[in-house]
Amino acid sequence: MFNLFYRIQNRALICTSNLDDGGNETISRGLVHGHAYSLLRIEEIQIGDDGEYTQKLVKIRNPWAQTEWDGPWGDGTEEWETVSDEEKERIGYEDKDDGGFWMSFKDWVDEFEMFTICMLPRLDPDDEDVVNEE
Repeated sequence: MFNLFYRIQNRALICTSNLDDGGNETISRGLVHGHAYSLLRIEEIQIGDDGEYTQKLVKIRNPWAQTEWDGPWGDGTEEWETVSDEEKERIGYEDKDDGGFWMSFKDWVDEFEMFTICMLPRLDPDDEDVVNEE
């Protein structure tokens, strides 16, 4: 499933939501129950002293621009200490309270029950992705 989302991420708008009870007033681990989020990016990053390991991550955004995931790989968590500055820059990691946050792909699958994909039309026939798939 990771590979599918990785391949389509630049050609689709992806919305994800959790279906927990409690309404918008209930928050668990920084996630609002029954709330929709945007899936912004999917990455596999190098971690460890020499980048010998990899971690699959998703970047999610709360459209309210507040309350963020406070589990592993959330903004400012200790997991980011295992990632080089170059790798953080490559994926655009920022520790900001702006509603955007990273989480592991596994945690995303565990925490969110639903996603909606809206595929975008290919408008440019010279688009490299289109040329390579023909």
